[in-house]
Amino acid sequence: MDEICSYCNQKWENGDALMSSDGQMICPKCKLNLKSKNNNYFCSQCKKIYPISNGIISFINENTNREGYKEDYFLYLEEVERKHFWFQARKNLILHFIKKHCKEIINGQHKMLEIGCGNGNVLYYLRNNGINCQGGDLFLESLMNCRKKGKVSLFQIDALHLPFRNYFDIIGLFDVMEHIEKDKEVLKEVSKSLKSNGKLIITAPAHKKLWGRYDEVSFHKRRYSEKELIAQLEISGFTVEKTTHFVSLLFPILLLFRYFNQKSYSHISDEEYLKREIQVIPFLNTLFLWILAFERILIHFIHFPFGSSLIAIARKIPNES
Repeated sequence: MDEICSYCNQKWENGDALMSSDGQMICPKCKLNLKSKNNNYFCSQCKKIYPISNGIISFINENTNREGYKEDYFLYLEEVERKHFWFQARKNLILHFIKKHCKEIINGQHKMLEIGCGNGNVLYYLRNNGINCQGGDLFLESLMNCRKKGKVSLFQIDALHLPFRNYFDIIGLFDVMEHIEKDKEVLKEVSKSLKSNGKLIITAPAHKKLWGRYDEVSFHKRRYSEKELIAQLEISGFTVEKTTHFVSLLFPILLLFRYFNQKSYSHISDEEYLKREIQVIPFLNTLFLWILAFERILIHFIHFPFGSSLIAIARKIPNES
């Protein structure tokens, strides 16, 4: 049986997803509609060619800012993401939020984009649970890791200059905004890329008292308060439907753990410090995963006013014109 590209409904050929131009894809530089030719996209205005290789369409310009993450981390995170309680609990909560708050959107035709998909930990989990999700990332290394896991539409994109307009039903930003200086511009681009009444689901680090070396070695620009996140979403043209903190039941333990690490490991390298912060301790990992599974049930009934992370779901406000 032929496999079909989830973006354009065309057949895969030689491992590549061939996509047709439908007027929904624009040049990130000129903002004009792109045309397709010889398995590439090109802009008739600036003559820029955006190539398709191994099923990955690259919309990156030569002057794209690639700061905000260290490419060497992808290989190490590949193993950690499969086991660590935080990554496991977060993807379970994301799926829970989508199924609960996007019920009217999820159907056979819906399309979701995860911006900053990394190695595909969340992307393939959502797809395996019935969410038609595609992936986009700034770094080709992470997209190649995604490609190894299966055939799915992938895009090399800059979140500040997205090549989509009014196309996706759902967009996910999972711990991405804190890496980008111009986070307000990202939300504006996301709004333009969503269909009318499309939804954004976002997770971000919270509670500024947790700021420390871990944030610095992870290239974070900030941690968000709930009030700040809601304000930014509303200014960017969204109505916030649900927001809460999570990793709340473990918050006191996390505070102590973070304080202990910063005091005890001040002499080691940044790379080693990061590995110690997200190391998997089998007994504690299993215990914490059970605690956060219980917390996910409580989120049905309780708004947690504190925690190490925030999750929000917001709906794009349709244009009046």
